[in-house]
Amino acid sequence: MPNETFPADDVPGNLTRAALSDLDHILEISRTRWPGTYQSFRDTLLNHFRRIEDGASLGHVRDDVKIGVIVKFIAVHPSQYIIAYDEEERVVLAILPGKRDLPKLFAAKR
Repeated sequence: MPNETFPADDVPGNLTRAALSDLDHILEISRTRWPGTYQSFRDTLLNHFRRIEDGASLGHVRDDVKIGVIVKFIAVHPSQYIIAYDEEERVVLAILPGKRDLPKLFAAKR
């Protein structure tokens, strides 16, 4: 799925297909709308993914999101995106705009 927006060898292997799709969409928007900050935003996201993969990320559990696994969330600053990941498996589940109804969204994925 990676394209010219991000090379496949640059993206950690711990993203689900849904997360890769989210990443592709988000980076395309960033590249076209905010080219001056695209590279630093992209690097920030990739660093978060690597930290998740290494077990070094400090996300937060939300008590209102329950899907059978421990899902943690990381707010990506200064953007308004949130990374959702499975703490035990160290897998990125989704990259979402921060202004979403997360409990409702994750309930639909059960």
